[in-house]
Amino acid sequence: MTTEVWISTRGKMPELTRTTIQEALEADTPKDTSSFGMEDLEVIHRSSTEAGLLGIYNFAGAVYAMDGSNDKGVMGVGFHRLDENRRGCCQLGRGEEGNSFNTAELGAACLALEDAKRKEDRKPIIILSDSACFLYSSQKWIEEGKSSFMWGNPDADIMRDIVELPRERIELGLLTVFINIKAHRGDPSNELADRWADEGRQGENIRWSLPTNRPIFSWTENGITHRSPMNPMVKLQVARKQLKTQTGLTANFLNDREDNSRDLLGQKRMDKNKTKGLPLHLIPISLRSST
Repeated sequence: MTTEVWISTRGKMPELTRTTIQEALEADTPKDTSSFGMEDLEVIHRSSTEAGLLGIYNFAGAVYAMDGSNDKGVMGVGFHRLDENRRGCCQLGRGEEGNSFNTAELGAACLALEDAKRKEDRKPIIILSDSACFLYSSQKWIEEGKSSFMWGNPDADIMRDIVELPRERIELGLLTVFINIKAHRGDPSNELADRWADEGRQGENIRWSLPTNRPIFSWTENGITHRSPMNPMVKLQVARKQLKTQTGLTANFLNDREDNSRDLLGQKRMDKNKTKGLPLHLIPISLRSST
């Protein structure tokens, strides 16, 4: 691929500027470069981001950007506090039980809330997250309606802290707001949090490493072995394997689909289970203890 930089025929480009542009174009990194400089263009850029348009960079309290990282079976979490240009990160344990981006996002939120508690500066805080899944999974604990239970929650120890820490702030009359922003859109706060999550994944500080003693399922797909406690993905794998033993137009249609439609497969599995139990010989997964 060829990239061209055009300038005015009457303009002159200093050698240092040319070299800087060349290095930026040749940089082999998928990450955006974050910057909190005070140059006019940098200020304009921040103001035009999603957080900037919401006025978050002018917020009188504390602003945290948090993110989780999940790569090669290792999870990391990190945050960046904007008003103090401070950060924190750690590795999230229990990778042998399987890993997920939502678990990492939960850990990042807990890390940011713990930091706010240690500061004791009684400031209102905004926590920016690029994970709608995290906000959705946390919503049931803060709204009125059906009572929720920690039992069965795959990350109950982390979720319990996330619920408890804002409750303590509420009792002190302190505001805590979670806001969802889009990932990798050039927002410097989000990019910094993303980098610290990667740093935490490679670090030696490990949190939440105690086993949950849940059954761990494993399966192989396309030569790759996956491990996870019971969740919708595990149920999907069971349903897919069960369908391969079925005949008929519906089963053939679902088996021939190139995508992994959880709705169709899940409905097929649930309809089948209404009339009879799931035969054990159709479950192509192993049950192992996480201890």
